[in-house]
Order: sequence, then structure tokens, then C-alpha cells
Amino acid sequence: MYFVSTRNKSNKNDKWSNQPYLDIYKVNLGEKEPTEVKGLNTKYHDGPVAVSSDATMMIFSRDGHKQGLYKEGQKRVKVAQQGLYLAKKVEGKWEYVKPLSINSSNYSVSHPSISSDGKTLYFSSDMPGGFGDTDIWKASLDGATVGTPENLGASVNTPAKEGFPSIEEDILYFSTNGMQGLGGFDVYKKDLTKTSAAVNLGRPVNTNKDDFSFSMKAGADFGYFASNRSGVDNIYKALAICKSEVIAVVKNSETGKKLSEVVITITDAMGNTLGTESSDVNGEVSFAINCETAYMLVASADSYKTLEVQVSPTTASSVEEELLLSPVNEMITEKEVKLDNIYFEFDKSFITERGSKELDKLVKIMKDNPSMHILVKSHTDSKGNASYNLKLSEERAQSTVQYLISKGIAKDRLSGKGMGSTDLKIDCTPNCTDEENAKNRRSEFIIVKK
Repeated sequence: MYFVSTRNKSNKNDKWSNQPYLDIYKVNLGEKEPTEVKGLNTKYHDGPVAVSSDATMMIFSRDGHKQGLYKEGQKRVKVAQQGLYLAKKVEGKWEYVKPLSINSSNYSVSHPSISSDGKTLYFSSDMPGGFGDTDIWKASLDGATVGTPENLGASVNTPAKEGFPSIEEDILYFSTNGMQGLGGFDVYKKDLTKTSAAVNLGRPVNTNKDDFSFSMKAGADFGYFASNRSGVDNIYKALAICKSEVIAVVKNSETGKKLSEVVITITDAMGNTLGTESSDVNGEVSFAINCETAYMLVASADSYKTLEVQVSPTTASSVEEELLLSPVNEMITEKEVKLDNIYFEFDKSFITERGSKELDKLVKIMKDNPSMHILVKSHTDSKGNASYNLKLSEERAQSTVQYLISKGIAKDRLSGKGMGSTDLKIDCTPNCTDEENAKNRRSEFIIVKK
């Protein structure tokens, strides 16, 4: 890794920043101590740098003192313009060659980045023809000869500051304080083959401080960037998150008809809701996901049995899940109304939002069948004290009954009974698995009268 740093305390301080002038360093990743790049550093600012993909050519920024590039209108102090300079590796060492042809005393040229084929140079400059302060430009590159600069346009540049470009194939990373970001300089990503706007990389790369100089090799799962979030400029490593998309297609299990207006909720492994959408006219809804993580899709609609489908981790850019919803008439048997489990929070008896959606289906069934009477039986698993389990299950049964009454079901059509752990669906005591315990924790809706 090549980087610039003010760590050389023997340098005199830059009067503008009261920090030592920047020097160019290198470090083999995994080693602790970086070393100065000999032959390139001066007593003024040197860097940032860009290295060609074959590691034989370097283009780096430098204050223009040696070249005599000074800002005009400075009477008392000579202020050098930043320019770009070429170095080549000879027998394993970097040797300075010459300044690039686009350097000028009328404007700065800095922050170089070289395309992978070595034929295009990207840089920042306040040269005429831009949008404001410093913009991102590109130009053809042939050794130290640079073609006519071309401004990258309004999808990248603003009237404020843009800088620190890094090009990988057709993807440009850059930083700006001229777009609506999180504060200070933010890192953005722009696909140069598309007309779409640049995309803010978001947290945790960007903060309300200055975040800049992001670089990431094509196909790599990590990148590097600089930030002053700690109060001083430091280099950070960013790990890429594998992104994918899950597309849920909702259908009637009997007819195969695609169903719209079905509420689809995506949850994580802990049951936390991450998003909720309704299926469109094609029965579809999509969610952006982390492809290395498992998720659960929960589909809920009036007159249909709630369905849960697990989404397994995947490396595909998108996956499709078919959700086949069973009509409500399949829920009514001779002995009971079959609902999905009515979930309660641990050690609690109040009805959760998820539980209420399931109970609302029973409300509809009982309103459609006005002579139906239901006994609510609430069960626990075999863990814990038997008398406590019986008490908790009774509270849950009565809480369920009260919810149904609150939805307009007559009190005399309902009864509730807590069963505790006295009627296990799976007799596995004392070595029940988590799956067996889950099956034992259940609510039953017994049809007393049709």
C-alpha cells in the first residue's frame, strides 16, 4: 500500500495546517512499520499517489516549488500550486521523471488515479470550465503526455469541492462536500457507463466528519479509505457486504393465481422485522438482502392461511421465492380451526402484532359462521415449573379470548383454558430439542359447536 502521511516530524510545518508537510510512504500489508519512498519526497507536500496496475509507473501530487508553479496575486508569501508528476520504477526503486503537461500556475492539479489499462488519468482540479471549486476530470495518458482534460459533468461535480477520485474499470469512487450527505466530505460511487446519479456509500464508511480517498479493486471484498472521524486523518479498511435481492411471488395454492395486496414481512433470524411491503398486481414484492444471511418471509392476507418461508444464504444476485397461500376454507376441520402459532413474547401474555394478524383470521371465520363456538387451549413446553406454566398458559388463553371479544365476537361463543405442559404434542421430556419445544408451545382453537 502506498499512502501519504505527516508522520515525519523532522519536516518543517505547513503554515496553513500547522502539521509537517506530507511525504509518500509504503507498507507491505501485515507488517507494522511503513517506510518512506526514497527519491520522491521533498521538503514540501508530496502525494497523494496513483500506481499503474503493472506497478511500473507512479503519478503523484506535489507542491510546484521546484517547477516554479506559484499562485498569482500572492505578494508576501509564495504559495505553490499543486501539480502532477511522473515517476517510474527502475531496478526496484522509484525514480522521478518529469512533470505532467497539464500542470499550471493558474490552477491546481491533484489527486491522481490511473485506469487499469494505463491510458486514462482521472484527477481533481480547479482549472477553468468546471462547476465551481475543484472538480473531477479525466484525460488520455501516454507517459507524461496528457490529452485535453474532460470534465465528468453534473452527475459527479457540483459548485463545491470534489476530489480523491479512484477508478476501477467503469466504477468511479470520489469524495465531495457538495451533495446532500452525512456531513463534511462523503464518499460516493458512480457507474460511468450509466446516466444515473452518484450513490452515497452511506454508513459506516461515511460519517458527519470528512471521509475520502476510497479505493477498491474490482472483484475484491474490501477497500481502503481515509477519515478524520477520530479527530485526525487515519486509514480504514472497509469490508464489502454481499448484496442480493429476494423476489417473492405470491400465489393461491389451489388455483395458481397470483395474489396482489398480500402483506409480506421480512424478518431476521431473531424475528426482528426488517421491512414490510404489499405484493403488486403481478403478485410480486422484492427486498434487498445480505446474501450471506438467512431470512424469513411471512405472507399474510385475509381469507388465507399465514405462510412462512425461509430464505437461505445465497451468492446469487437475486433469488425468487414462490409463496403458495392456502385459502381459509382449508383452515376449518371437523374438530378445530387451524391457525399458525399465536406468538407471545417470552414470559408475557399480551397479544403481539404478529399474533393479532393471525387471530383476525379466526374473527373472520367466526363472523362468517355465526353459530360457531370456540374453546381456546393454550399450551407451553415442558421447561420450567409446572404450576407456573399452567398459570402462564391460562393468562395467555384468556388474553386470546379477550382479543376476540374486542373484535366483536360474542363472549358466550368463546371459552379459554390453559393447559400448561399437561398435554404435550411431543412427549420428549426431559431432553426436548428446541424444535420439539416449539411444537409443544401452541394454541389450539377447538370447535365446540359449528
